[in-house]
Amino acid sequence: MSVIHFGTDGWRGRIAREFTFERVREASQAIAEYLSKHSSSRGSLVVGHDRRFLSEQFARASAEVFAGNGFKVYLFPKPVPTPLISFAVVQKKLLGGIVLTASHNPPEFHGLKFKEPSGSSASPRTTAAIERSLGHSRILKVPFQEALQRKRIVWLQMDRVYIASLRRRVDQARLKNSRLKVLADGLYGSAAEYLPLVLSLGSVRVDALHTHRDVLFGGLSPEPIPPNLGELIQGMRRGLYDVGFALDGDGDRFAAILPGGHFLPPTKILALLLLHFVENKGLRGKVVKTVSSSSLIDRIASAFDLEVLETPVGFKHISEKMVADPDFLIGGEESGGMGFRGSLPERDGLLSALLFLEMMAFRRKSITRLLKELDQRFGSSETDRIDLHYPKERWELLVRRVRKEGEKLLLGDSLLDLKGFDGLKLIGKKSWLLFRMSGTEPLLRIYAEGPSLPHVQRLLKQGRSLALKESRT
Repeated sequence: MSVIHFGTDGWRGRIAREFTFERVREASQAIAEYLSKHSSSRGSLVVGHDRRFLSEQFARASAEVFAGNGFKVYLFPKPVPTPLISFAVVQKKLLGGIVLTASHNPPEFHGLKFKEPSGSSASPRTTAAIERSLGHSRILKVPFQEALQRKRIVWLQMDRVYIASLRRRVDQARLKNSRLKVLADGLYGSAAEYLPLVLSLGSVRVDALHTHRDVLFGGLSPEPIPPNLGELIQGMRRGLYDVGFALDGDGDRFAAILPGGHFLPPTKILALLLLHFVENKGLRGKVVKTVSSSSLIDRIASAFDLEVLETPVGFKHISEKMVADPDFLIGGEESGGMGFRGSLPERDGLLSALLFLEMMAFRRKSITRLLKELDQRFGSSETDRIDLHYPKERWELLVRRVRKEGEKLLLGDSLLDLKGFDGLKLIGKKSWLLFRMSGTEPLLRIYAEGPSLPHVQRLLKQGRSLALKESRT
């Protein structure tokens, strides 16, 4: 049985252990066979990579396999953000895209994502079909230099076209006159050089951190969460900037830091952008969110009579909704991935940051003031999450224990509903608590929402205590 498994967003593993050159070739061969079965001609696809250790070599190994299977391969010669690869798939009308990246995972990990012709993440149906093809055929390949000479592999450069397409999505004149000051942290990722290029419009001033390549990511993981954003937070405490932005390792998710160094939860970002789309840009449509996202989104949508569609965790589920229904307006997840009408049905951290700046230029108020107004209009909501290393074999036992404890875990809040389509979510009148296993790592994720951060911390403490007790029994 193959160790290759496509989780929440692609296949990931530790370099030289689960993730090897031979397995990259095996996965690429399976994708090539999938494309052969589901397209009328061999056609073309694109391969790109991030800044991780051996990324270029893994990308070339993958490209060799597709060339060996008769496909023309467009290959980016340098690390690029994942959204740029999705953009290339759609712009060049390709059969799909391969991204060699482990996104936000620690530096010892690498990974592989497959992008559909729409530019979206591979659907569960697609990844299941790819997994069924693993290891059943001989791996075909053409040596890299030979493939270049035969033009089975060709170099691709799309930076200018991509950046221009992002800027067309916003009111450039308003941004150019905004005089906003931004501190941008690329976390050494593949979008680090792009962030200041995209945001530097007119009077917008951007100072950048961690733009160079470091395959160890400064000793941290390239995930835009507070433990990894020390320098950005310190920079924002100096009071010189209106907002701080950070992108994850492959540039499809982003985070924001307020003046004073306070982390802005992604669900609050999604809420502010939803209001911006409806009130400033005059747009309407369906809102797509994951089961782990804040109920604040539901309250805002209800106020404007917008339909909310809820999905399992993982942006590929949001992408499916966005592809199936062109009436969507905005889609987002609690980890900072967002997609928007008029762009690809995929998350893009660079576009998210640009739209957030546009929102600030329209509102002409500090983010702190905007958040106070948000609470006044729609009620206070705080969310948080903790991760625990947890044995997967204990999951079903934990679910039974959570169902048994029920209302006790909600600290006396009335238990109104239980949702079990992705983990187990206890929903109360004023709060909720969600338990789910990660799709890419051996982690139990516990999410909570409540009217205040101390209340949320107590909910998470309850959940953590129960999980640890169950894992030891």
